[in-house]
Amino acid sequence: MFSIHWQASVDDDPSYYGGVVFAHYASPCITAANTVVQTYRFTTVVGGSNDYDNWRVIARSGETGKVIWSYSTDYSATLVYPADWTTIYPMGLTNSNTLAFAGGGGTVLHRSADLATAPVTRLSFYQKYGNYLSDPSAFSGIKICTPITGDGKGDIWFGYLVNGSCPTAVANAIGSGGFVTINAAGVATFMPVSALKLSGGPARPSLDSAPAVTANGEFMYGTVSDGGGGTDYIVKLNATTLALVASASLLDPSDGGTAPTINESSASPMIGPDGHLFMGVFRNNYGESHGWMLQFDQNLKQTNASGKQYPVGSFGWDDTAVVVPSKIVPSYKGASTYLILTKYNNYDIGTGNGQNKVAVLDPSANNISKDRQTGIPVMNEILTVLGPTHDAGSSIPGAVREWCINSAAIDVANKSAIINSEDGHVYRWSFVTNSLIELINLQPATSEAYTCTAIGPDGQCYALNNAILFAVGMIQPTGGTISPPTRTRSR
Repeated sequence: MFSIHWQASVDDDPSYYGGVVFAHYASPCITAANTVVQTYRFTTVVGGSNDYDNWRVIARSGETGKVIWSYSTDYSATLVYPADWTTIYPMGLTNSNTLAFAGGGGTVLHRSADLATAPVTRLSFYQKYGNYLSDPSAFSGIKICTPITGDGKGDIWFGYLVNGSCPTAVANAIGSGGFVTINAAGVATFMPVSALKLSGGPARPSLDSAPAVTANGEFMYGTVSDGGGGTDYIVKLNATTLALVASASLLDPSDGGTAPTINESSASPMIGPDGHLFMGVFRNNYGESHGWMLQFDQNLKQTNASGKQYPVGSFGWDDTAVVVPSKIVPSYKGASTYLILTKYNNYDIGTGNGQNKVAVLDPSANNISKDRQTGIPVMNEILTVLGPTHDAGSSIPGAVREWCINSAAIDVANKSAIINSEDGHVYRWSFVTNSLIELINLQPATSEAYTCTAIGPDGQCYALNNAILFAVGMIQPTGGTISPPTRTRSR
């Protein structure tokens, strides 16, 4: 069964959020040498008041949790509670062992992830227009606003926005937000969203939405927003020049209205094995706390050559789809070579009934399943699993604690997924028996923003729960099912 090998805080004061952790925490970066890099938000006192906008990067041994190195950055988050949910600290691996992580003023820091002692370098994508180091405070309005996506060659991609202090010459060049790529040689290219000339004038990348890059490094996909009630887009850019190749409006399939990428979401584009794109969005009617998993082909079309619309998933906001090879789901008899796993919560809001689930869906077929709220055809449900713990804070009979993930970790060898729940447990969901066959208690039940799970090169699983990163031992299950945990806690 699961066992906790070590744990480490990612926030020095989660209680300041007031009982519900209104923060997105970065998923850990794990190197081939089994170094685990985490972020850490900490509090300082400035002028007699608490400053909650401080960020440190910490590297640990995956085996023992022992600190290898740490680095306190000058990064300032895009949003900090109580203004809104605290946004993700941007970082990512650029190859097997080099970490790219955010610095102040939209700069990017680079360091070896594995070495205890190594230099830290800083790159600025707008260097020809202004020097950050000459006066860091003058550039404080420039912020990296998405996770950093890297490839095996050392190239990176990310989104930025400008909201505050910025020299005029820099502001004129970079606009109010855009995308950046920096290659392994340190050469930066940026593309303001305004230069894409999309209808409605979106101003910046969607917050916390990581760029997705094709396996051959030719194209990058990202999402852009006006930050209000206008139309948001998914865009396809040349990964080297960032020139626009294609775009598509993010629209609600049930009524054609706007389907936004809201600030409280960390949903990101996911590229399937066939090149199709999946993007989670909110639904047009905010009151339902619903959403959709939209599907596009590699050219951002939502219909095939015959004019038939690609199936959409029922639920999407704050959810990044994960590929599940169809061969590890024995009950699946369809034609698709892959399925997708998504969160499938049905919040007790509006017409919701609190029946919160996780689902494995068929992206190629929608001839059976209907959306639970609008009734439109949606991706066929192949497997679903209901949260096992009663939600004592809900007034609806049968309501259960929600699944607290942005994306799941797939254990292909054991034909299962590793998923977090707000009931304070991490579970193994078997695709063979369609049941929760392992669990371990991490924390008391806590309402929090959704976090990723990950699996390291040694098979160890990493799960974030209540502002703590847990390293959980992975042991092959022996079968059987679990009983629901009895402890509950009101929201």
